[in-house]
Amino acid sequence: MVGDTWYEIVLPPFVILAAACLAAVLLWLVRGKLAELVRQLGLQKISAFGVDLQFVEQQTAQAYKNQGLPPPSQEDKAAVRDAVQFLAPLAAQTLVLWVDDTPGNNVVERSTFLSWRVGVQTARTTDEGLLELEDSRQSFDLVISDWSRPNDSVGDDSEPAGLVLLKRMRDLELERPPRVIFYHGVVGSKELARRRRLADEAGAVGTTGSPGDLFRWTLIELARRVGKAGWAGV
Repeated sequence: MVGDTWYEIVLPPFVILAAACLAAVLLWLVRGKLAELVRQLGLQKISAFGVDLQFVEQQTAQAYKNQGLPPPSQEDKAAVRDAVQFLAPLAAQTLVLWVDDTPGNNVVERSTFLSWRVGVQTARTTDEGLLELEDSRQSFDLVISDWSRPNDSVGDDSEPAGLVLLKRMRDLELERPPRVIFYHGVVGSKELARRRRLADEAGAVGTTGSPGDLFRWTLIELARRVGKAGWAGV
C-alpha cells in the first residue's frame, strides 16, 4: 500500500535539479503557504500551477456520490488537495492506461486526471489492455484496472480479470513496467481486506473503492515514476 508522504516523493528529483529549479522550489513553497492561508480564510478557489483546486474538490465529491459513498470527510478533502498541490505539477504529461469494461462509470475520475494534464488511454478487456502496453509508440506510467470483468474471457474463471492482467503484464517484459492500481465498486470490509491481500501479494499498489485513495495513490505513483526517471537520467 502507498504510505509515502509528498515530500518523500518530491525531494529526490528536486535535489537532482536543485540549482536549475531553485526559483521554482521557492515559488512552490510560497504557493503552499498561500493555499493554507486561503483555507484559513474560507475562500473557495485557488489554483496550483494551473490546477483548479475547486474543480478537483467538486469532482471528488461527485466521484464519491457516484460510488454510493457519503461525501468525503474534511480529512479526505485535505489529503486529496495536498496531493494535488504538491504532486500534480510533477505528474503532468504522464500517461495512464485504464482497463475497465464499463468506462462510463469512471468518467468523473478520468476527467479529473485530465485536469492535471495526465493523459488517459482506455481499454475494455485484458487483451485490449495488453495490446496497448505492447504498442511501442506509447509508454504508460501507471495502469488502473477494475477488479473483475464478467465478460472478459481471459484467464481462469476463479481469478479476477484484474489480477490476470497484472500477471500477464510481467510476461511482456516491458523496459519500464508500470505499476497497477485496482479501482472498483464499494465492497464489504471482509471482501476489501481479501482483495487488498491478493493485490499486495501480486505486487499492485493497492485496491480501493474510494476516489480519494485513487487520486492520492495515482499522484504519488506518477510522481515516483517521474522521480525515478529523473534519477536514472543523471
